[in-house]
Amino acid sequence: MYMARLFVFMCLLIQLMQGSCGSSEVHDLVGVTWRGEVVRLVNGADPNAEIARVPTGFKNLNAFAASKNRRSGFTVSSGHRESWLLDIDSQTLGVVGKIQLDSLLDVRGLAVVPSGDLLAIAEGVDKNAPMGLYKIDTKSGRCTLLGTTNNSGIQGLTCREDGALIGYASGYYTRGSRGMLVIDSRNAQTTDVSDADPPGILQTLAYTPQGTLVGFGLGNKMVTIGLDEYMVSMHTFPDDIRGFDYLARNQ
Repeated sequence: MYMARLFVFMCLLIQLMQGSCGSSEVHDLVGVTWRGEVVRLVNGADPNAEIARVPTGFKNLNAFAASKNRRSGFTVSSGHRESWLLDIDSQTLGVVGKIQLDSLLDVRGLAVVPSGDLLAIAEGVDKNAPMGLYKIDTKSGRCTLLGTTNNSGIQGLTCREDGALIGYASGYYTRGSRGMLVIDSRNAQTTDVSDADPPGILQTLAYTPQGTLVGFGLGNKMVTIGLDEYMVSMHTFPDDIRGFDYLARNQ
């Protein structure tokens, strides 16, 4: 009887070990395009794999952020009459949820903070006006203004490990300078932390799973960002990428 139970236990243990080996987690770099696609830019399981594109049925995707557990991502379709929040599955890159926002926001950056809240940098009709920092309720679509920045032309938003929001000021418009910013998530006030110029205007920012800040922009090159320098990496991506972040999936 004892040997029979031991045999059953060993069989279950082997199955569990095989299951865990067959479902190891990898991190992909996933982006969105202005014409409405979700794109797997770097395959964490096979860096040499071809870029995969999945249409969403929506247009004007201008930002992207991983959820707290990185098993999904958020993007916003900003139209002339309505804005939609889309929930993207990390396995299939398909849209698994959508909800109309209660405000018409032209979102330029998204980030999920340690609390799990989704924050957005967005602008209004007046491009010279300071941009606002909003909290977006992913269940109801309600948008709450947390504060107005002292910058315009902010592109990209990401959250550092310590919870600080990092953005990039493009210098396109009249308010603020060009370079990296720290944005206070309580009141949206910005602080310049670097005036170094990247190789082209950045469109998006993200932290790698190892904690390195990276960006991508009009130079079609992914860059590694230091405090006062930008280093061009080996990756060249399509020029229509407007936002990216790292998502986790089972291999």
